[in-house]
Amino acid sequence: MERVIEYKTKPIDIAKWFLSNDRNGIGYSNKQLQQLLFLSYGFYLALYNDNSNNINTSLFKNEFQAGIQGPVYQSIYQNFKQFGFNKIIYRDQIEINDHKVLKVLDFIIKEFGNLTGYELENISYNLNSWVQARNGLDSSKASNEPIKDTDIFNDFKQYIK
Repeated sequence: MERVIEYKTKPIDIAKWFLSNDRNGIGYSNKQLQQLLFLSYGFYLALYNDNSNNINTSLFKNEFQAGIQGPVYQSIYQNFKQFGFNKIIYRDQIEINDHKVLKVLDFIIKEFGNLTGYELENISYNLNSWVQARNGLDSSKASNEPIKDTDIFNDFKQYIK
């Protein structure tokens, strides 16, 4: 029997939520946005699932790849790539009404929202899920290898008390 996963939202909505809730008011770069998206995905997975063998709820569909600068969600990257390395300024407000989702997003923006792209990238470099997906690939080589939910869960579960 195929496992059914409940997706709570869409990655573009989470990305726009981060951009519209930037506490510094200076925007985030695409690199920062990718890392915040991955962190929110990982913490949600670990908080609302019991174990890595029975993942039945997720923030959104996992399409993260083990990119050079950490996890990348290709459709989000493409959506904002016209900004290059510059900050993405997004003025519209995005409403998310799910209490569990907001709990995670508020935590992520409070704990990680002030970090630079490089600081966030260094966090990713220390996550086994990203390292395992890269499978020893040279740090300068591109990869579109998917990052597995089970590995993401195991990375983040250790931080949930």
